[in-house]
Amino acid sequence: MKGFGARLQTLRRQAGMSQQDLADQLHVSRQSVSKWELGTAKPDLDNVIRLSELFSVSLDELVLGKIPHPDPHSVQQKPEQTSAKRMWICLILGVLYIVLAFALLPVHQLFDQQLHGNWYTSVWVYLTKMPHNVLLIAGAALLFAAYWNKRT
Repeated sequence: MKGFGARLQTLRRQAGMSQQDLADQLHVSRQSVSKWELGTAKPDLDNVIRLSELFSVSLDELVLGKIPHPDPHSVQQKPEQTSAKRMWICLILGVLYIVLAFALLPVHQLFDQQLHGNWYTSVWVYLTKMPHNVLLIAGAALLFAAYWNKRT
């Protein structure tokens, strides 16, 4: 397991910084940075905190070498993933609602025949009646939402 000095040297090199660059940012001498990396000296707490912030690592990772493990119970999705998932859900539901509105037209005609003894000869007449118009409007709104989510 690497010591603090080796971790510091690795982080500094990954950031593309020289010892002098790091020393200038921390307002210490280059020799201080060299001693920290060699393990002959340790930085004070303020400098450890600044190093942690500078290299965007936790104090545990910097000082102890512990790499934080993500909590499996708190799975967080990136905003792009959430937006893409929302777009697909809206798209699928929108298409489903529109297909359902058209698929229910003959069923509506059949119920009209059973209940009233008469019906329209064309199933398209039922498209403007409930629940078809509600399904069509909801489907169109969901398709618009899917389009809007894709754009943003």
